[in-house]
Amino acid sequence: MRKSFKSFIAGNFDGWDPDTVYVLDDGSTWKLAYPYFLMMYLYRPRVTVFTENRRHYMQVGFLQQRVQVVRLTKAKKCNAAKRPKSPEEITAWLVELRRFEEELSLQTAQRQR
Repeated sequence: MRKSFKSFIAGNFDGWDPDTVYVLDDGSTWKLAYPYFLMMYLYRPRVTVFTENRRHYMQVGFLQQRVQVVRLTKAKKCNAAKRPKSPEEITAWLVELRRFEEELSLQTAQRQR
């Protein structure tokens, strides 16, 4: 059975990179399951995440390819889920997002040790 949901990547999508943590609007975080590289710049693209045979896959925007991903954190209600409206809100939101990404990468690095 195939389950799916749609969301947006919070901020910029610079392509597929095994070191990148992808944060969605719902607060969930995802990482590539296997190394894969693709350079492409999109701002807040729509993503579809679906589950097939207990594996998660993500498809971004108009790209036809799907990549296998691993969920790092589940969706949660947080400030990242609110869409900023003014330039000041966008700046504050991006600063908060960067802090969250740094904290998450530190946690990931500690788990790998």
